Amino acid sequence: MNSTITTDGDSWNAHQTLKSHAGNRRELFISLCAAAGVYLGFAYVDAAPPYKSAPEESLPRPHWAYPNRDDFDEFYIVILGEDGQDIFVNMDDRLRPFGEIPARRFNAPVIIWRESLYSGPGDYELGHLPGGNREKDRFENHVTIQLAEDGSAKLEGSISIHGERSYALKESMRTTANDELCNDLEAMLAQQFQGFEADECEFPRIGQVGTPLNRGFKGSVRELATKTKEGLSLDLPGEKIGLLLSNLVESRKRESDIVLNFDLVQIDEFRIKAPVGYAFSAVPDDLVYPTAPLVYELKFRVEDGDMVVRRKLVLGPGRFKPVEYSDLVEQVKRITQAENSTLKLVKS
Repeated sequence: MNSTITTDGDSWNAHQTLKSHAGNRRELFISLCAAAGVYLGFAYVDAAPPYKSAPEESLPRPHWAYPNRDDFDEFYIVILGEDGQDIFVNMDDRLRPFGEIPARRFNAPVIIWRESLYSGPGDYELGHLPGGNREKDRFENHVTIQLAEDGSAKLEGSISIHGERSYALKESMRTTANDELCNDLEAMLAQQFQGFEADECEFPRIGQVGTPLNRGFKGSVRELATKTKEGLSLDLPGEKIGLLLSNLVESRKRESDIVLNFDLVQIDEFRIKAPVGYAFSAVPDDLVYPTAPLVYELKFRVEDGDMVVRRKLVLGPGRFKPVEYSDLVEQVKRITQAENSTLKLVKS
C-alpha cells in the first residue's frame, strides 16, 4: 500500500483513496484490515522517560477519564502477530518499514485500546513499546581519499542516514531534480573538505521502503594536503564534531543540569591513501570516552599502507549534572584537539 499510495490527494474516504491511488493511507489501512476481518488495536504513545520534555505550564491538564490523542506524542495501529506479539504500526511516514519503531520510542509507555473479539466494547490496557538496538537510527559516512604528490586528492564515498531521520528526507528528495540534489550534496561536502568539487552523484533506491538514504559521490579537492620539506602535511579531514559539542559548554560554570532529551548517533570512517612513494610517518593516539550520555571514540590504524580513521559519537539522551560540568568541558576540549590532529607523510 505504501508503494501504491504515494500522495495525499483529496479523497474523502478509503474507497476513493483506493480508486484514485491517493489519499489518507492510515484510514485506508484500517479499512482494509476491517474488511479482511483483522482485529486491530490503537496505541497512544508517550515519550520514553529520557526523552521527556519539561511540562509547559500553559498546557491544559489532560482528562484521564479517557485517552485524549492530543495528550500523546504519537498514534500507532496495533496488530496481533502470528507469534502472539503485538506489531505497532506507524503510518505517518510512507517509507517507514512495516512495524518499525524508532530508537527514541524504545520502551516508551503506551495506552492500548483493543477491539473486542466478540460483540461489545473494547478495553484499554497499559503497556510499553518493545526495545531494540538504539544505534539503528544513525548517520554513517564513508570516504576514501586518494592523495596525490602535489597535495590534491580524489574523493569517493557515501553519506548515509539509517532509520528514523531518513524517511521524510527521502520523501522530499524523491521529487527533487537530480541536479539540485547534486548541488546540495556538493555544498555539504565542501563544508567538510574545503574546495570539494563533485564529478558524480548518485542517490540509489531513494523511493524504496526499508532502505537507508544513501548519497554517493565522487569528486576532487585541489589542495587537501600541504607540501613540506619532508613530504606532505594533512589536517584530519571531515566534519568537526568537537565544534558541535562546544555548544554544550559555552558557560563558564553551570548551576543546573544540562538535559539532553534527544539522541545523535554518528559513525564515520575515512580511508586515506598515500601517494606512490609516500608513507605515514606516525599514527596519532586514539581517544575514547565510553561513558553515557557522551560516548565518543576516535581511532587510527595503518592498514595496507592506508591511514584508516574511525570515529563514533553517541550523544544523549541523559543529563550532565553541575558537578560533572568541568569534566564535560575537558572532554570537549580533548575531542576538539584530537579532531585537529595533523597527519604527516614522508617519502619512503
